Amino acid sequence: MVTTLGVTELEVRCNLLLIVSQVNGEYTTKDNQMATYLKVVTAWKDKFSCCDFKQVPRSENNHIDSLETLASAVDFQFR
Repeated sequence: MVTTLGVTELEVRCNLLLIVSQVNGEYTTKDNQMATYLKVVTAWKDKFSCCDFKQVPRSENNHIDSLETLASAVDFQFR
């Protein structure tokens, strides 16, 4: 959706420190399935001029949870 909208800079927030650290190159990925996901995310991340992944504590992400629920419930159609 963001590439279709022409977004060039993106900040991705996640409550899982392990995932954020793997995407940011701070931790290595030992699990084969996670390594596959990491390759997909890295290729997707390279489409943006700036794409930051930040860890947000679970206690501070109520707004993020609401947006995630909304995004998964709505069938977004581009005109």
